[in-house]
Amino acid sequence: DYEIVFNQYYGDVKSSEYLSREVHEDVSKTIDILSKLSVQGSLEGLGKSIMVVARIKDNKPIGLITLVAGDSTVELHIGILKNERRKGLASKSLGLAEKYCIDKKWRKR
Repeated sequence: DYEIVFNQYYGDVKSSEYLSREVHEDVSKTIDILSKLSVQGSLEGLGKSIMVVARIKDNKPIGLITLVAGDSTVELHIGILKNERRKGLASKSLGLAEKYCIDKKWRKR
């Protein structure tokens, strides 16, 4: 899955255009960041969390949602793989993430 995420998201110049991160030059940077983010609670102290967006039919990862908590707000950032865009998946995923934040009263601790 690392190759797919690198080729269609982290390594893609267009996908990185409006993000505050650099384009990954090779798949090793993608492997490194995803390995760090995959540890449960790794960003909790920073008021952040990463959720993987997966297709229901085969559970394949197709994107990431980052939750960033402020004192009274939560920002939701989403990235969907190029070949999965324009299918309504981002809207559906953001709706579920919003519901999660409301139900869990997710905020900066």
